[in-house]
Amino acid sequence: MIQVQRVENKKDLKTFVNLPFVLYNNDPHWVPPLLKSEYDTFNPQKNPFYRHAAVELFLAYRDGCPCGRIAAIINDRHNGFHNEKICFFGFFEAEYEEEISFALLTAVSDYGRQNGMTALRGPVNFSTNDSCGMLIDGFERDPVIMMPYNPAYYPRRAEDFGLKKAMDLYSYLYDARIAGAKRILRLAEAVRKRHECSLIPITKRNVFQILESFKAVYNSSWEKNWGFVPMTPEELDHLALELKGVLEPGLAFLLLKDGKPIGASVSLPDLNRVLKVLKGKVTLTGVFKARKAGKQIDMVRTLILGVAPEFRKQGLELLLIARMIQEGGKRGYRFADLGWILESNDLMNRELENMGAKLYKRFRIYEMGL
Repeated sequence: MIQVQRVENKKDLKTFVNLPFVLYNNDPHWVPPLLKSEYDTFNPQKNPFYRHAAVELFLAYRDGCPCGRIAAIINDRHNGFHNEKICFFGFFEAEYEEEISFALLTAVSDYGRQNGMTALRGPVNFSTNDSCGMLIDGFERDPVIMMPYNPAYYPRRAEDFGLKKAMDLYSYLYDARIAGAKRILRLAEAVRKRHECSLIPITKRNVFQILESFKAVYNSSWEKNWGFVPMTPEELDHLALELKGVLEPGLAFLLLKDGKPIGASVSLPDLNRVLKVLKGKVTLTGVFKARKAGKQIDMVRTLILGVAPEFRKQGLELLLIARMIQEGGKRGYRFADLGWILESNDLMNRELENMGAKLYKRFRIYEMGL
């Protein structure tokens, strides 16, 4: 029999955080997160998300042994911005047996109803500004930095419970040696001649100073996207602090026109290769292995790429893409993961396909009424 209990103390939280290390022990594609980072994620004193959301963590047990976990999330900023009453679920993990998944999803559904919510949606960890979506296609490759991964049976469990597709998220793979990089650079040069634009690098040194400009670009470029939630000033500071630790020179930019920020691109080295050898902890042996793994990184993940709505359909995205290709090539990066992109974003999907990127992973956000 499966029992579901709320996380009530530090011992329960330790079980919640460590459970994926047990469930994915023999999975060659899973990338262990740093344990310290995971604990910070669920610490209301360190994660500003908690200041505008209610989060309840649940653990599933079978015969006294943990076999699954899930989070119920009521994000007041999302519900206020979209005029919805959504209970999100996230951080979902479960062993193969169907009854485990059903028990966990029932727990968050009940939590949502008890708190006046009218729909369940997820997985979202914690919002669309974070990792979200359930992998439904592309299981044969490791996930890239800040992207989810899960066993192939998870989508069946969600759908058998009654969840339906709300939105698919696409990830594209760009190979600079195969795709038409020269063509992109040529088109970008033509765009540059037609528009008075400039690119300002975002670096570890200036990331906090450039924050206000980035906020204006981020909110204007993505505010009409499905599921978008504006970041609070505290969340932006938190993001800047995280980016400061992993930003590499030449891989992040603001696009300016007449001195006004109108677009942004942020790419990160795929540090999952490093995380995979660290196995959740920074040890002396792990550091040596991590250095070796770091030298073998040949991919970046472009997690932010876009321009403000009034400047779209002018080819200005090509200026950001071309600079990423140029700077990435200088640093030895051959591949770029371009994602995620909403399946409904026809303009961006078409542009990525035109530049030779291939759709190689799909993620799904599910929904059902309560």
